Amino acid sequence: LGALLLTLRGSTSEDRARAARRFSRWAGFALAAVAVTGVIRAIVEIGTWDALFGTDFGRLVIAKAALLVVLAALGTANHFITVPAAARNLTGLRRVGSVEVSVASVVLVLTAVLVNVAPPASAASGPPPVPASPLIASGSDFGTTVKVRLAVEPGTAGFNRFTAVVTDFDTGAPVVGDGVTLRFTLASTSGLGPSMLDLAPSGASGSGTFAASGGNISQDGIWQVDAVVTPRGGPAVEVPLVLPSRVAPQTVDVVASPGAPTISTVHLDAGRTVQVYLDPGSAGQNDLHATFFDATGAEVPVQTATIATTTAAGIGAVLNPRQLEPGHFVANATLTAGMLGVDVVGPAPDGGRLHAHLEVTVNP
Repeated sequence: LGALLLTLRGSTSEDRARAARRFSRWAGFALAAVAVTGVIRAIVEIGTWDALFGTDFGRLVIAKAALLVVLAALGTANHFITVPAAARNLTGLRRVGSVEVSVASVVLVLTAVLVNVAPPASAASGPPPVPASPLIASGSDFGTTVKVRLAVEPGTAGFNRFTAVVTDFDTGAPVVGDGVTLRFTLASTSGLGPSMLDLAPSGASGSGTFAASGGNISQDGIWQVDAVVTPRGGPAVEVPLVLPSRVAPQTVDVVASPGAPTISTVHLDAGRTVQVYLDPGSAGQNDLHATFFDATGAEVPVQTATIATTTAAGIGAVLNPRQLEPGHFVANATLTAGMLGVDVVGPAPDGGRLHAHLEVTVNP
């Protein structure tokens, strides 16, 4: 339309009228085609009236349709009023045409936004979300009399369901007890006092299962949980557990080179990363390195870090890292072969918290 207005400026009266009529006729056909295809696509991708008015995609379609109605009204005014007058004067066509160009630009912006919004029909037809498995923390008391397997759902910071199964260390038989008390301490942040949660017997009688719900994992980080078990007729025993809270899925890049440690890079928000590697990466004594980087690749001057490891069986340990330089930490760990969960938590310079989680393989 803008090109038409520029072209008509130097044309004769008859040429202007002929070009304006031709453009108006084809513009009407094009707008009708857009309207028909848009209605068909809206029916397919939205499906219901509720989705039309109750989703972001539907509301964007309504806004786009309203603007197309405005374009149709302006096109009608051009066809019946300004185009017939184009041979004598272009003022009316220019004014209406300028408004049409502005409205069409907004329509194009809405179209670009719609491309990045999932249609309700495709979202509804997708596979149902797979429920996350509970976080597992396992351990035994110092005297090796009982084992505790603690399942936490959903495992994120906030309200959770805690289910503990207590078994005999040697026989694996359920331990009948009067109750289990959990004491929570946040290892990765100072200044937060411990909290307690009493678990009551749950499930079949004599199953050794105890459960309760609570908001004791009040912050994201690495938690130390002491499970105090009181067997029926015996003294209470304490089982230390390690429970890193669950974080949102993070992208992890892995670089493996022959003869060198395998380096994993965990991507956090704001372009920041945490680089982790085991040296030598095989069963036995290892040095676990963790380094914080910003979006430019420079080391983030993190002054303290908390590092925890968790085996596939849920047996965890809070390591004792030492700082090699600001942002770079190393901790000694004695590891067994298999998959190993690693959590690295440190305070960000802006006052937030940096928490990286990844799975690494410890070679035999």
